[in-house]
Amino acid sequence: MENYLYFSDGDGADATGDAAMWPASRFIGVDPTSATTTTIYFEGQTGVGDSLDKVVLTHLNSATVLDDQADINGHKAKEIANAVAALLNAHPHGGVMHTVADLTEAVYAAGMPTISALAITIDS
Repeated sequence: MENYLYFSDGDGADATGDAAMWPASRFIGVDPTSATTTTIYFEGQTGVGDSLDKVVLTHLNSATVLDDQADINGHKAKEIANAVAALLNAHPHGGVMHTVADLTEAVYAAGMPTISALAITIDS
């Protein structure tokens, strides 16, 4: 049995892109796409398009913290990657759905930085 990673954008789960879940085996990687966004990539789940699925997380500027001092910990992508890696390695026998970021219910994986927005793109 396999583990799964779940995301929800805060708009409720009533339309495509509001929420999605991927098998852990489809996880590809994490990329710091700007100072305030990090993208998590998965193999496309529909097989219709040739694009990857992605979840773009919006967070505080990686170069600053709340007091506008330099963030000595680096880009938030590192924190996000560590949180996702911990979930991928949890429950080795599988069968567990792990919430990475659910803005609808305000539930986040341990170690996730504050996420203010989330956008899900399914391969198309």
